[in-house]
Amino acid sequence: MKQPIIYRGKAGTINGTLVNRFVPECEVQPYPLLITLDGLDFEGNTFTGLSPVTEHDAAKALGKFEFVEYGNQHPSTAYVELMNYQLEFDLRILIVDKNKAQDLEVDGTCTVDKGIEADLIKFEFTLYGDGHEVSNCDFDGLFDFLKEKIGPEYCLKNCHGCAYSDYSPYGNDTFGTMMCFRNCKSEYSKVKSKADFFEVLNLNQDITVQETYLCDQFEARKKGTGYRG
Repeated sequence: MKQPIIYRGKAGTINGTLVNRFVPECEVQPYPLLITLDGLDFEGNTFTGLSPVTEHDAAKALGKFEFVEYGNQHPSTAYVELMNYQLEFDLRILIVDKNKAQDLEVDGTCTVDKGIEADLIKFEFTLYGDGHEVSNCDFDGLFDFLKEKIGPEYCLKNCHGCAYSDYSPYGNDTFGTMMCFRNCKSEYSKVKSKADFFEVLNLNQDITVQETYLCDQFEARKKGTGYRG
């Protein structure tokens, strides 16, 4: 689904479009995030790692946008990624109200600041009429702070809030690199330490999901579950 996105940076303010092409368990798929700005296409796995899609896009963009040279493993334009910009877009998440046993659709505004030395992701939303704002350097920290902000009577109904998701002990990107263990629920549920986690890593079957994704096997995560707790 295509949605509006606002870019701010060297090229000024541009009203563009965002398409999330994420397909779960697809062995061969394009970079899931496709952003179009002034007719030029950029894609990547995360909002902070975007490169021109084609050599034509790269040639047109190089004089207009700010780039940094480091490997995005992109076949034709591995030498450049967008740098020093802000992206703003609407983000809808599901929050479960445990007291009322109902799902709440929460619409908010997500702002991603990509800098040279650091990234910052901010989410502003309203829950039952009260405004909230959380921020962190990645979606993992962002959603952890969000859960602290709204309290234990609520839980996130997405992959980040699921009982069978975790991050690689070797590190994760700012978005879209969660490991899903829904195909080995019993084994993963027994993980209590880093050592335990290494024993189930090979059972993951390379299922990687976005924090904001939701499938029909969702189960609410309890504190202390798995490697990430």
